[in-house]
Amino acid sequence: MITLSPPVSRFDHQFGFETAPVTLVEYGDFTDAASGEAYWTVKEVLRAFGSQLRFVFRSFPRMPERRIKRFDWLDFNRINAQVAAEAAEAANAQGQFWKMYAHLFSHQSQMSEDLLLQYAAILNLDTDRFEHELAEHVYAPRVELSYDSGIQSGVLKPPTFFINGVHYDDDFEGLGGAIEESLRLSQKSVTRHIQSMRQSVASGLYRRSGTK
Repeated sequence: MITLSPPVSRFDHQFGFETAPVTLVEYGDFTDAASGEAYWTVKEVLRAFGSQLRFVFRSFPRMPERRIKRFDWLDFNRINAQVAAEAAEAANAQGQFWKMYAHLFSHQSQMSEDLLLQYAAILNLDTDRFEHELAEHVYAPRVELSYDSGIQSGVLKPPTFFINGVHYDDDFEGLGGAIEESLRLSQKSVTRHIQSMRQSVASGLYRRSGTK
């Protein structure tokens, strides 16, 4: 069984409550077509499960910058996966990760460095800071850590999902059903725990009453 490593922590990009019974983790690539399709599926399941589901996104650019030596591997007009991931991190530094995440995935066919600056302006970011941090690759180390955690977790390509720390190996269209099953098992586990506690309390009360 393939499991998530490292587990979700406060350093992750999290959407939803930490107390949610089900946590969905995605390793995705902002420039990858399949990850773009998965974005809409994730949006649907988040709407469907509400507070019962927490979502965590970890960047998994197909060709991290340290491996491509800073050239644009897509074409002259589009940015590469690494820069897109760094843009999301730069937005995160100004408290707007999830809005940039949504912009990048919903505008995959319109992604260039000039447009990234436009997105930053739309989100009311400090565009000078944003542009400087992208140019200096300030957040490249964080993106690489995310990528490396994917490798450590057995991720081969984006998008790859984990539900409550366990690798989900089916089509992402079936995420809703898998989350529902995980939620059912989680609720079952909670019910068993409550019953066990009640039995322990009842047993303790019985023993105490018997010693009088």
